[in-house]
Amino acid sequence: MLNVRQGLLLGQRLAAQRRAMHHATEALPPMRWVPLWQRFAMFFGMTAAILSYPTWVMINLNNIRPHPTQKLSDDVLEKLEKYKTFAMDKK
Repeated sequence: MLNVRQGLLLGQRLAAQRRAMHHATEALPPMRWVPLWQRFAMFFGMTAAILSYPTWVMINLNNIRPHPTQKLSDDVLEKLEKYKTFAMDKK
C-alpha cells in the first residue's frame, strides 16, 4: 500500500510540475491576466516604438541625403558678369 501511495504522490507531483511549466514566452503572463490599462499601455508603447524610426526618417530626409552641388548655369554667369561690368561703368 505504501508503494502505491508513493507512486500516486509521485504522479501527482509530476503532473503539477508539468502544469506549472509555462511553454510560451517565460517573461510574459498570458494576456487574459493582464489588466486592460496595461494592454492599452503595451499597445501604444509598441506602436510608438515601431513607428518612431520611420517617422524620424521621413522628417529628416533632407538632412540624410547628400545635397546636390549648387552651380549656376553658364547663361546666368554671363548675365552676372554683364551686370557687374554695367555697375562698374556707372560708378
